[in-house]
Amino acid sequence: MRPGLGLGASVAEFLAAKDLLVVLDNCEHVLDAAAALVAALLGGCPRVRVLATSREALALDGERTLPLRSLGLPEVSSDVETVAASEAVRLFVERAETVRAGFALTAGNAGPVAECAGG
Repeated sequence: MRPGLGLGASVAEFLAAKDLLVVLDNCEHVLDAAAALVAALLGGCPRVRVLATSREALALDGERTLPLRSLGLPEVSSDVETVAASEAVRLFVERAETVRAGFALTAGNAGPVAECAGG
């Protein structure tokens, strides 16, 4: 970060000549800061595009939103077969297998996995 510049302006200055896609995830947790950063990037970086995920729009001029449905979730107290059939749990298990070889959904971890997959 350059002295005298805020974080958004510093990032925009660094990316100004770059041609890239910036991905911001879960912006609803920091909506105002995310909107300010995206505005700085789009205002100062003509070849930068931003893909932001959020449960709420950033409310910026030119913003395009694509509403998506939520992934299906099981009841936390469901049996392992019901938990395994959930879209959210399938995604969780797929990602868990990439970071921990041999990870498997079992009767012993189905409850906590279902709870975690639900956010």
